[in-house]
Amino acid sequence: MQKTLLTILLLISCTVLSAQELHFSRTIPSAYFGKDRELLISLPEGYHDSSNLKKRYQVAYVFDSQNDYFFRYAASLIQNLNFSGSFEPTIIVGIRSTNRRFEFTPKLLSDGPYKSWTKTGGADSLLPHLEAEVFPYIEKQFRTTPVRIGLGHSLGATFLTWCLTSGRRVFDAHIMISPNYEYDNEQLITRVKGATVSNNTFVYLARGKDDSYETRFAPGIEKAVPLYREKLELQYEVLDVNNHGNTYLTGFIHGLIAYHRSIYGKAENTIKRFTALSENYGYKLDADQINSIAYNYFMRPATWQEAVKIFDWGLKWYPENVNLYDSMSEAYENAGNKEEAIKYCLKGLQQLEAQKAKTGQTNEGQKKYIEGRLVKLKG
Repeated sequence: MQKTLLTILLLISCTVLSAQELHFSRTIPSAYFGKDRELLISLPEGYHDSSNLKKRYQVAYVFDSQNDYFFRYAASLIQNLNFSGSFEPTIIVGIRSTNRRFEFTPKLLSDGPYKSWTKTGGADSLLPHLEAEVFPYIEKQFRTTPVRIGLGHSLGATFLTWCLTSGRRVFDAHIMISPNYEYDNEQLITRVKGATVSNNTFVYLARGKDDSYETRFAPGIEKAVPLYREKLELQYEVLDVNNHGNTYLTGFIHGLIAYHRSIYGKAENTIKRFTALSENYGYKLDADQINSIAYNYFMRPATWQEAVKIFDWGLKWYPENVNLYDSMSEAYENAGNKEEAIKYCLKGLQQLEAQKAKTGQTNEGQKKYIEGRLVKLKG
């Protein structure tokens, strides 16, 4: 009996540990490839914490993850950027390919040196595989926001270009390092010329130099740059890296930070991004999340006015949220504007009174705290 009980306890313990994993792989069936496909998954720290169970996360998809070192680098990089405050907590999904030349390339449209490649043209299978099989699986199994980020290097970046120019929303951000636009008489350049791309799409494009591959790929990339700039706000960089195999090491860092700054560098960009997510996909930040974003601006003295813009936007969405009024008051107090600080303290107290009249209850601790701040401000 004791042995049976111990066995049951061990099984329960193993099940709990498995449920709390942060880094693992999953296999899903694919009708597009006619076989199972493996995904590598890395969840952000704290994903399973009870305090985070309502929190949702953006997803980064890393191509070429059949190379374990490649996925580990990208995942570690995103996690470290998050710890330093330079990137949001993110679910990271590695796409493992069994034949990258096939999966990352469109069908050949002409004769040329790429005719010698044994098999090409699998982009037409990989893209619908993502849309119909991978994305639904990830978004059902995990707590995700609608935001998808694609990271690709070399042919992986070539495939991201195929996604970007598909006329459909596949990724919201594209980190594309050293893509091969030489492929098939610059087929991708022709495609970029004719593509309709949302101007809300983020694109970071980079290449290296002084390397045989980088030298070959440079003319095509340089042709693409002005074409992208006609359609969207491209961030383009020539990296001081002279080895094609290493350009992603620097490029991923720069691209991820650039994407984060494109959202959180200015309040108007932050508001634009989350308003679009709400209107287009029904994903709406709660008042606490807005308060947290505003505080990130607030904690930097040079951007306190940006914090005020975020608090003001938050109050339009949540006009009864007392905490947002109190935070707005703090922002003005720190800026030396006592008149506005007092104004928002009073607005917070008015909301507390309105809540009491409506429900018969109020947060006495919060009321006492704001009243104390008000006395201090008037003193």
